[in-house]
Amino acid sequence: MASLSRVKGYKEETIRNWLQQAAGHAEQIEDALMSEYEIERGQLDALWSYVGHKGQDEEQESEEGEKRNP
Repeated sequence: MASLSRVKGYKEETIRNWLQQAAGHAEQIEDALMSEYEIERGQLDALWSYVGHKGQDEEQESEEGEKRNP
């Protein structure tokens, strides 16, 4: 956190507060998703991992296609 503070020019306490707020928002989103559907935390983690990697996979496929078809 100290290096982030130095690079960005914000106090460590400010960054820590932002992270705590973000964590609270993430918990609220998770609670909302879990209240509407009967899924477990592990399943939700797997879903977020899939969604997070989905865009990366599509970008890599696009770049590979461009390399093959100049």
